[in-house]
Amino acid sequence: MSKIRKITQRFSATFPNATSLIKPPLPLFERGPWEHLTHAGVPHGQFWSQDYVGLENTHSKMHPLKWAFLRGDRKDARELLASGENPNIPIAQQTTPLHIACEIGDVEMVHAALAAGADVNAQDAKLNTPLLIAFRYPNYHILKTLLEARADPFYKGEHYQTFLHAWAASASSLGAGEFSIIMELIQNLTGTDLAAQYVNAVDLFGRTPMHGASMAGNTEAACQLAEIGGYIDITDRGGRTPTHMAAYNLHLKTIKALAQLGATHNPLDTDGKHPIYAVLLRLMQDHSKEDLKQAIEIIRMLAPGDDINAITAGKTYLQRATEMQNLLLVKALLELGADPSILSNDGSWSDYFFGESVTPTETATKTGNIAILLALQEAQETGLSGDTDGDS
Repeated sequence: MSKIRKITQRFSATFPNATSLIKPPLPLFERGPWEHLTHAGVPHGQFWSQDYVGLENTHSKMHPLKWAFLRGDRKDARELLASGENPNIPIAQQTTPLHIACEIGDVEMVHAALAAGADVNAQDAKLNTPLLIAFRYPNYHILKTLLEARADPFYKGEHYQTFLHAWAASASSLGAGEFSIIMELIQNLTGTDLAAQYVNAVDLFGRTPMHGASMAGNTEAACQLAEIGGYIDITDRGGRTPTHMAAYNLHLKTIKALAQLGATHNPLDTDGKHPIYAVLLRLMQDHSKEDLKQAIEIIRMLAPGDDINAITAGKTYLQRATEMQNLLLVKALLELGADPSILSNDGSWSDYFFGESVTPTETATKTGNIAILLALQEAQETGLSGDTDGDS
């Protein structure tokens, strides 16, 4: 259970009648930022980061604008800003009203904050400016307003990320026409073609906006970045391409789009790992049935450019699927030609748990997974499995 949830439950138990403090009757954050972290990891709008026991007795001493935001009252917040209240008061984590207005897409509140004298380049605790937040939650009118108010597009936030990093990694995107207008506005205001300058800019992890778009599954952004010169096969510090990023996050549509844009079908990272390995790595974590379905489709798409029986990090793909006891994944790999008789020899988990190098069949036997064992044995008996002609 998260710290936030514990605090909320403790507050509810202490003040059972103060439900409006836990679930505001006028939800300010309609898109659920309680559960959503921004790309830089800042939970804007998640104000339950401090213990509010006794809050109902102290709110009268609190700054009225801060209290309006805490209880989620948009109307009061806008009116207080319009009446001249300090627009730069930190609500939480040095987040100002302008940051929040940009995240929730409230154009009227943005105008009210700026008219009241809000610092358009204020930084929150994670070094985000309102402009970076606005690019993460793209709203054409808000972006245009901030830029015309002299928001700094040259600024780079946490991890040295540009506004294009922020925009590319957003859950949504600007329309092609709107994106072009915003880029043109930036060029007119700065005298610099920042879109061309930043399209392949790297952050502290060596990742470009194209990596971010692929991680987020923002296919439209990936295509728009490619149109202005974004590199499709650019690698980060680990040699991972945008295709690796999309594969790990199970974004089939993005992988297809990257392929159509000319991306290498099955690139290797610095450690010699294909995107299929990234898919399996993701499936080692909690995943849904839909995630598994997407993963299998991605593997089927990428398999022709891979050696389905290659030993990667000491194990075959089939060995990893067998260790995960994932019957559907095992069957999919067998259909693609995976060989149940190949030994794994990484000297780590399988060697420690099962003894010396083992095959998928031996692993299924020792784990007692009858369904997988029968599938592996049937594949061997019918000759369904075998070597493929793919390149490693």
